Amino acid sequence: MENKSCSTDVRVDKVNFTWTINNFSFHRIKGGFLKSSEFSSVSNDEFEWYLRLCFENNEIMLALFLSKRSKRNKVFVKYSFSVSNKRKQLEQVYDDIVEFEKSHGVESSLFDEKFKFQDYLINDKLIITCKMELSEMNDIKTSNRRRPKVSECHLSSDLGLLWTSQEFADVILSVKNKDFPAHKSILAARSPVFAAMFRHKMTETKENRVVINDINEEVMGEMLKYMYTDRCENMDKLALELMVAADKYALDQLRTLCGDVLGCSLTVENAADVLLMSDLHHANYLKSEAIKFIVSKFAEVLNTKAWKNILLSQPELANEVCLAVARR
Repeated sequence: MENKSCSTDVRVDKVNFTWTINNFSFHRIKGGFLKSSEFSSVSNDEFEWYLRLCFENNEIMLALFLSKRSKRNKVFVKYSFSVSNKRKQLEQVYDDIVEFEKSHGVESSLFDEKFKFQDYLINDKLIITCKMELSEMNDIKTSNRRRPKVSECHLSSDLGLLWTSQEFADVILSVKNKDFPAHKSILAARSPVFAAMFRHKMTETKENRVVINDINEEVMGEMLKYMYTDRCENMDKLALELMVAADKYALDQLRTLCGDVLGCSLTVENAADVLLMSDLHHANYLKSEAIKFIVSKFAEVLNTKAWKNILLSQPELANEVCLAVARR
């Protein structure tokens, strides 16, 4: 009798990321949210991550977000957060294996209202460490099966080079005082609005020029960069304007990403504006978050110019908020 056997391995990448927040006390008083830089494992940069710290009332929530993922694979993660100084360490370990999707974030209960930050600050610096173990679905290998080695995918970076070089561009997007050379095939693949425009014999198709008057140059540049690379570098600064542009061109993922950022940066001053824009541009999740925030700060929001504008221009939306206040 012949005995046969095999061995099955799952590759697991390990990542340790340290985030140092200087002048932490000032950030905490200011409110809003902070976002770390993006990071990835040394052996696999198809998945990129970042941490986000949100300040709301007396609560501080820490979250791990996936900002970029391989279009081929799913990724499963075990992770932990910790803060420490020379004398003590606080750590929260998440042993459950979490499946991450695009723009997916998982919040931590590491901090609560009773947490004494001063015990962990070093010269007003808060040092957060995130440890991760991650694995892709296709990283399961059995020793008795030989597969040809598949080269690493560089599609995003290659398309990024196509965008920056502008080589073989066949259409011009004219935005006020700046022209953006682009590629019809890329625009049509990413946006059903551009696809419909180029499919029909419209003026834009005949002249290979699209004139856009309602988006500024900076926002158009960021939107096009996202369309080519699936990445956006100035999301924190341009989230509201990008959400409007994303809705116009039916870029649903970009609109969702903008909503995530705006939902963590609501203030008394901007909540009504965010509510109005989310209602106009079909960002339902963000609209829900804005209503919750306004309900919790209703007396303060009532005195803002943006709320008075909603009363005059969108009475039905104002009534929806008032009903939510009444149900509280």
